Amino acid sequence: MGMSGKQVLVAENNAVTSEIMRVNLAAVELDVTIADDGLEAWERFKSRHFDLLITDQRMPGLTGVELCRFLRCEPGFGEDFPIIFVTGRVAEVQRQLAELDLSVVQIVAKPFSPKQLVASAWSAIRHQPLPSTVA
Repeated sequence: MGMSGKQVLVAENNAVTSEIMRVNLAAVELDVTIADDGLEAWERFKSRHFDLLITDQRMPGLTGVELCRFLRCEPGFGEDFPIIFVTGRVAEVQRQLAELDLSVVQIVAKPFSPKQLVASAWSAIRHQPLPSTVA
């Protein structure tokens, strides 16, 4: 486990891309779990806590937008839960998210800069609100 203790789920069906993400996020001490498709990501959310989702759009099983829609309906994963899309289809994702009235932290275009992705991930995690139980 990384020293930050922050858990990141990466949903990406391209093994090379997911490994680039994993290596760069782990280098800044984020704990990274890889899901090879949208359905696997959905199952992982049911069994474990994550602080951030980074997802591709086009994946087998569930697309990134479908995964986002399912998460937003779950308790604890409303608008405050950070989601970053990394996709080669930025306009398509923007349109689908707007049609479904879903918000995300950022949409990063592929090919992406690992440095930009790491900065976006840290920014998203740091800006999570405190739980309502904290005084």
